[in-house]
Amino acid sequence: MKKLFFALTFVLSISVFAQKKKPSAKFEWENNASLQTFLEAHDVEINVKDLATLDYINSWIYFNNNELIQVPNALFFNRDGYRISKGFVGEKCSTAIKDMENIDTYKVNKEESINDWVSKYLDFPFTKEPVFDASYDAFVIIFYCKCLDTYKGVNETAFNWYKSLKSNDKVKVKVFLLNLDIQDTWDVNDEQKKAIGLK
Repeated sequence: MKKLFFALTFVLSISVFAQKKKPSAKFEWENNASLQTFLEAHDVEINVKDLATLDYINSWIYFNNNELIQVPNALFFNRDGYRISKGFVGEKCSTAIKDMENIDTYKVNKEESINDWVSKYLDFPFTKEPVFDASYDAFVIIFYCKCLDTYKGVNETAFNWYKSLKSNDKVKVKVFLLNLDIQDTWDVNDEQKKAIGLK
């Protein structure tokens, strides 16, 4: 898992706009229907209120340039909505998910909140706005990416995290399942299409 995760991080951490290099992952246009079909094919029992995408191309560029297009990966926030400052990557995410009852014992970054991430970068194609309230014990954003499905097991791991959190009856966790693919609703110019490798 660690070697595979490092390989994916290396492949996709390239800034396609700053360095004008195309990432080796093959990006295609996606939409609500294609993503829902993809999730159903992976036997992910979804609540559409949990589904999110990046809101537009500039958010994708930000994620790409800040090495956030990584799968499997997740961001964790405590009951007050503050992001856990300890970085969780790959297998460490699995450990954190198993230990969600102790999420409030971790040190947080009070300059980053779930509301910030939701309002700056996320779109909710089925509900049009995030559905969550202050009654949750924790918040988690789990990343998945259809274009990385050729890398065996990466999306399955993300989906297993989602299933595990949804079935946790000890801690009330709000989970956002965030897709990192390029959406056909975005206004993408020709230069950006060429840089990403889209047609």
